[in-house]
Parts: sequence; C-alpha cells; structure tokens
Amino acid sequence: MANEITFSFNARLANGTFLDQWTPAQLNITQAVAGACLATGTATTGGTTVTLPVTTLGVAYFQNTDPTNYCEVNGFLKLLPGEGFVMRLKTGITVTITANTASITYAVRVWNN
Repeated sequence: MANEITFSFNARLANGTFLDQWTPAQLNITQAVAGACLATGTATTGGTTVTLPVTTLGVAYFQNTDPTNYCEVNGFLKLLPGEGFVMRLKTGITVTITANTASITYAVRVWNN
C-alpha cells in the first residue's frame, strides 16, 4: 500500500488589518511498518524522557495538554498550553520533554516509519 498517513494543514492569520493564509498541499506518507503508540504523562522542570514503544520512529504529534504552563521538546520545540505540533523523527533519538515553570501534562502519538 501507499500513503497510509495523510496530513492536511490550513493556517489563517488575521491581526488587525494584517491578513495571511497558507494552505499547502496535502502530505501523504507511506508507512513501511504498521504500528503506532500513544504516550501520555507528566513532564517536570528537570526534563522527562518519553518512552516510545514503536519499532521504527516515524511521524510524531506532540501536544502540551497542560492548561497553564509551556514545555520544550528536546530543547528546540516550544509548545504553549494546549498547543500541538507534527514532525518526522530521526531514528536513534531520545525524546525529552521539559516543563518550564512547573510540571505539565503531555500526549505524544507516534506512527512507525
């Protein structure tokens, strides 16, 4: 099969008289190994390693489910309360979520590559 994973994205910004809209083409990804996982938990200000029980790291969706505090993922992705982000993971990495001010709750869904 092909294109087992599909993403659609539409962004619209309206700030006073400034308007911007971006609708890129749909992204289709072929999954070589069937499987997915969902990891949820609490991340601390010292950093929490997230266990991802999939055989080959592929596409991941990170979400900060905390209503108050923001967090960082591996020191380069900042998620404000309630925000989420999709990205493809590099094989062999360790995912660490670090809360900023106080512990936060998170959800991570990963699909095999």
